[in-house]
Order: sequence, then C-alpha cells, then structure tokens
Amino acid sequence: MKPHHKDYIAYFVQLKAEHLSKIPELFAVDARFKDPFNDVIGSQKIQNIFEHMFETTMNPQFVVRHAAQTESTEEDVLLLVWDFSFKTKRGQAFEWQGSSKVMFDDNGLAIEHIDYWDPAESIYESLPLIGSAARFLKSKMAST
Repeated sequence: MKPHHKDYIAYFVQLKAEHLSKIPELFAVDARFKDPFNDVIGSQKIQNIFEHMFETTMNPQFVVRHAAQTESTEEDVLLLVWDFSFKTKRGQAFEWQGSSKVMFDDNGLAIEHIDYWDPAESIYESLPLIGSAARFLKSKMAST
C-alpha cells in the first residue's frame, strides 16, 4: 500500500472534529467530494461537509473493512469498503456500509473522493413516514 493511501485511511479511521483543519493536507485545493447528499469542489467545502457531520451527529466513526489500490502507473486510485456509524443528537443509532473511490494526484493529494452507499436503505427506511413508503416501493420493485 502506498504511503499516502495509508495516511488517507488512517485519517478517516481516526477522524475527530479537532483534526478537520488537516483536510487541506489530504485533498488538493480543487478536489471533488461526492456522496448521495453532496457534490462539492474545493478542500474548504469538503472540510465544511465534515464540520457539518460533527455538528449534527455524535460519535461518527468509519471502519475500513477492505482497501485496494490500482497497480496502473497511469492512475493512482484507492478503493475502500467501509462501515460508518453514528448517533443522532437524540441518541438514535445508525450504521451503514459503503464504498469509496479516491483518486490522487502526483503529489499524493486526493483529487476526487466519491462515496457509494444507499441512503434509502441506510436512512429513509428508518424514518416513520418516509420509511413506510420506501419499504413499500422496495418490496414492489423486488423480483421475488
């Protein structure tokens, strides 16, 4: 595993609100971050996303289950499979699984981080009104 890949993984596994100022050390100035709720460009906007996460949740934690890197010399890509858990400010616990594709520049800075996870399964289905509709639609679209 490349040193900057190890550093990147370690940062998110040990993520704390007081370490968010280090995001510019991991991301290029014009890096892109995309997940089901955000699509931003710029390390400051990426930092804002994580600040918001810490403002609206308690004890957010990433556990990286698998990591793989490309062997190509043309692209520097890190693929991650992770679990994310947190509690809402009201104490409701959430946990979901997802994956990320992270591309790096020649200096080892992330230039693109795209998260893949299902908000319908992870969040919407647990909400009282929306959850019923989400579960109903899911059952109607299933092949069995």
